[in-house]
Amino acid sequence: MRSHLITTRLVTVGCLTVAAVLGTASVASAEPAQSTTAVRSSAASTVAPVNRVHWGPKDLIGGSGVLGATVTLTDAAGKTRSTVVQSGNWFFVPAEGLTPTYSITQSIGGRTSAPVTFGTPSDVDIPAVSQISNGPSGMVTGLGVANAEIRIEGADGQVVTATANVTGRWIAYPVGFERGLSITQKSRGHWSDPVVFN
Repeated sequence: MRSHLITTRLVTVGCLTVAAVLGTASVASAEPAQSTTAVRSSAASTVAPVNRVHWGPKDLIGGSGVLGATVTLTDAAGKTRSTVVQSGNWFFVPAEGLTPTYSITQSIGGRTSAPVTFGTPSDVDIPAVSQISNGPSGMVTGLGVANAEIRIEGADGQVVTATANVTGRWIAYPVGFERGLSITQKSRGHWSDPVVFN
């Protein structure tokens, strides 16, 4: 009887040992789930790309980003300009002297977004002003690119500037200028060819 009792206990201990092994295997099988969780956490730490990128007034490229992020614009020649996203989540970067196509990223907290490509080489092919005519009181008017800066230089070196409205119409008063006016316009950071108006 004693031998039988001892055998029973040994079997019982053996069962407990098997259960412990099974428990260890169960924990091991949970390891891939822990790895998956780590990947998801890494993905959540990325920064979204900038959006709503557009040409703004005064040779600016604007868009929307993460408040406080540093936005970096790189042109086709590798030149860079940076700014910080302000309240309302808007940013504006001066594009004067830069050459498209542009690559734009934003960085915050040591993380950098994927780049957004904006613009084409033809964006800086600014046409010459047109439909130039005289008006009353020494006024000169014409048609250009919307929001462009208009520059009028007289043959005597005097200069006056104006800004085209949203339809491209502009008005200036080069009063007293020597005729043979040279008129150019600047948009998207680049100047057009001059037009001479007498």
